[in-house]
Amino acid sequence: MLVKQQLHSKTDTPFNATPFTLASKRGNSCTIESNEGVQYKRNSTHVKKFLLPKTGESVSVSDVGDKNGRMSKAVSQLIPPPETVSSQ
Repeated sequence: MLVKQQLHSKTDTPFNATPFTLASKRGNSCTIESNEGVQYKRNSTHVKKFLLPKTGESVSVSDVGDKNGRMSKAVSQLIPPPETVSSQ
């Protein structure tokens, strides 16, 4: 699960790049858990399902600083072209 974050500038992503796991769900209330074991309660509109990349795809996450010195995570994903496309 990805958690919605506050936007500080236009270039910020709407969701935090750190994935969480869904601990429980009741109605529209979700309890999510970080890798460190910390639990948070969020409305279901503030979380998004995160799917792992398929085999053959590569995903990298790197820290990027903006002009104000704030650090954010930039995610780059390399996906190969479909096999039906022939290079000419």
